[in-house]
Amino acid sequence: MNEGNVMLVAESGEEIEGIIELKDGRHIAMFFVKPEKQMQGIGKQLLSSVLTYARFDTVTVKASLSSVPAYVKYGFEMAGDIAESSGLVYQPMEFELNKPVQLTALAAAD
Repeated sequence: MNEGNVMLVAESGEEIEGIIELKDGRHIAMFFVKPEKQMQGIGKQLLSSVLTYARFDTVTVKASLSSVPAYVKYGFEMAGDIAESSGLVYQPMEFELNKPVQLTALAAAD
């Protein structure tokens, strides 16, 4: 892993339940929670924890279209049009760390 990258893992015993990676202190490159473990607060905990490592006021993500509702729930906003890269379709999104309304949204999200 490169300097400036942070990867956090949620585990139960020896089983990985979720993972998140923050690249360059500003971009969520990977964020997954096992389907059977979703809606239990694991994603919220991973996201809240990784945001403490952010080195910029804005954190970005190239969200898969199916994950957009989850990111909206966590307080992310659309940051451009749907795009495609290497065959992957995504929605650019961003989270403003110093925006109180979004911190409230993250605290309320499950």
